[in-house]
Amino acid sequence: MALLVLFVFDPKRYSGWSSIDFSILSSGDSEVPSQSSEVQEETYQPLGAPSEKEVSALYYLEAAWRDYYKCDYDEALRRLNRAKSFSMANYSIYRLSGQIYFETGKYRKAYSEWMQATALPNADKFLMRDIEVVKNLLRYVRDEYDITARKSYRNPDDLVAKYKTKELRQYMSEK
Repeated sequence: MALLVLFVFDPKRYSGWSSIDFSILSSGDSEVPSQSSEVQEETYQPLGAPSEKEVSALYYLEAAWRDYYKCDYDEALRRLNRAKSFSMANYSIYRLSGQIYFETGKYRKAYSEWMQATALPNADKFLMRDIEVVKNLLRYVRDEYDITARKSYRNPDDLVAKYKTKELRQYMSEK
């Protein structure tokens, strides 16, 4: 009985590993080893092969990408948080969650996720550019918040300033 293990993931989509292990195929022997006490169970894991946790994390990451393309951001974030519980060292998880937070207007949370992504090995040329964009947006939002908060403080009846202050506070929140 021959067992074939095949792990291939798209290196462009994930942070780049692929492994095909054919070392466990027999060389044509049709004999099956006996189930005696001399035969021990092998715990061999080929070099570069992912652990079960990494495979689970990649499963959730792929599902999160599908949800992201369907614009189901809440479900994608739920799956990404689940993927983080399996693998904290996957750059793509933090990159995608930062992108979702950015698109939903949670700039501080996007900045936080992308800064965590910079600590992980990656070959993304555009991450630092995106972080600079978020920093500039946060500066702008903070300045606008200060202006509208002063307007709202000077004139408590100004409902436009009051609601604009509330909206700007949401952009800066970590929640």
